[in-house]
Amino acid sequence: MAEAISRRSRYLRDFAAALSHEFKTPLAGIRGAIELLEDHHGRTSDDERHQFLKNIAQDAQRLSALVGRLMDLARADMAQPESEAATALAPVIAKAADAMRSAAFAVETESGDQPLTASVDPAALESVLVTLLENAAQAGATEVRIAANRKGRDVQLILSDNGPGIAPADRERLFEPFFTTRRATGGTGLGLAIARALIEAHRGRLELIEAEKGAAFRILIPVAAPE
Repeated sequence: MAEAISRRSRYLRDFAAALSHEFKTPLAGIRGAIELLEDHHGRTSDDERHQFLKNIAQDAQRLSALVGRLMDLARADMAQPESEAATALAPVIAKAADAMRSAAFAVETESGDQPLTASVDPAALESVLVTLLENAAQAGATEVRIAANRKGRDVQLILSDNGPGIAPADRERLFEPFFTTRRATGGTGLGLAIARALIEAHRGRLELIEAEKGAAFRILIPVAAPE
């Protein structure tokens, strides 16, 4: 128990430090733009004022996105699984695949001949699958395969793509809150943290696994009922 409390304390300390850093950058940008407008209002052109206002709007949008994603993370952390939850996986997988499938992004699914039922909220699982599919598309993948099967007392879902894969230096930090390689394009670094929290709230696991090509993620969720 003492070790668990110590780990939680370290997590909260590191999370608070990362959160402070994430908010400081856009707040500093907004403050700086306002000060420039106040101090040099009469000496700035319309184009310069427009650019300052545009910068303020972009920083405000990033803060709004961070707040929204933090609320999602808090809800995921506090989620309580329903003991009687029993979700047929095939329809959930199909719905997530249909939502992301396009002419430039193929999503193949495979769930075998026997129906698979897991102890998970369907909306939570769909959210996790869409997050993983979106990440694959944003990383440059054009194809993703979702394979589902029974593994002991769990249902196993493996999502594998044909993208560039995960850089070795990024693998250890991939699920850390605020870690992102897409900060310049608006990434908050909270998508995978939320996805893992949702799966763990249902007594499952979400992890990155080895792949010969591209990236591959595995989801393990307890089976809802004997087959």
